[in-house]
Amino acid sequence: MSVEDYSRHTPAGNTDIVENPVECQNADVSSTHSATLRFKKLSCLGNAKISVDHSATLVISHLVCASAEINLSYASKLVIDNFECTGTVKIYDGYSSTLQIDAGSIDKVTGKVEYSSTGICYAKIKRDEVSVEWASTWKT
Repeated sequence: MSVEDYSRHTPAGNTDIVENPVECQNADVSSTHSATLRFKKLSCLGNAKISVDHSATLVISHLVCASAEINLSYASKLVIDNFECTGTVKIYDGYSSTLQIDAGSIDKVTGKVEYSSTGICYAKIKRDEVSVEWASTWKT
């Protein structure tokens, strides 16, 4: 049985809660315009693409992937309780947004936190290449 790609997009003002564990090849998930999306467990053999914008919230209790692309903008929030990534995590955290990673292990993190945004990562990071600009914070 082959593992397929997974996609979930929560639009304006809605709330989606995914209680069942999701196992996939690649994931493309997003929350936008004051929406809320929650995952109990999201596990990808490949890449996890996560987008949160315009005052939206996305919460993932446990994220496992080979690589990830995280894009946060316009007063949005992404919370990952436990993040396990064997490859590179590329982040963009901008325009008064918040990225919070509470635990886990990440091989490499690259990207930018800017324009009054905050990134907090308590996962173990082997290589941290995140840049910070314009009144922002990246705390590890």
